[in-house]
Amino acid sequence: MSFKTRDATSTDASHVDRLLRSLADFEGVSDDLTFTLADIERALSESGQFHALVAECQGQVAGCVTYTWDFAIWSGGTILRVDDLIVDEKYRGVGVGTALMRALAERALERGAKMRWEVEPSNENALKFYARLGVTLRNKIVARWSPTKG
Repeated sequence: MSFKTRDATSTDASHVDRLLRSLADFEGVSDDLTFTLADIERALSESGQFHALVAECQGQVAGCVTYTWDFAIWSGGTILRVDDLIVDEKYRGVGVGTALMRALAERALERGAKMRWEVEPSNENALKFYARLGVTLRNKIVARWSPTKG
């Protein structure tokens, strides 16, 4: 099976939306999603903050990886923060995820940036996948806070 990776554009928003929602379903957090398709379209076309690569197999979007660029205070430089890597279930095991991560690594290398992301500890397939890529996995607790007025 052949596939290619490319930058996602606003015309890919429905595919990115579908894949993100499938991941949220898998992780049991669908109720936490508050973005809309219009939000993704706008972010991919206007914001400059949100980026994605997609992998196409036989004319179909088979997976995507979403990311942002940020400043890493500890290293004093740019960091590529991977948000989500999602491969459609029917395309898993054929190299789509590896191709997406390698394409993303090329972007990071071009800017002299390191890459960083979070993985759910219960997602054993993801942990094994990243280990096969040679990724260093560390245990770390992620804190999230939604402050309110009052």
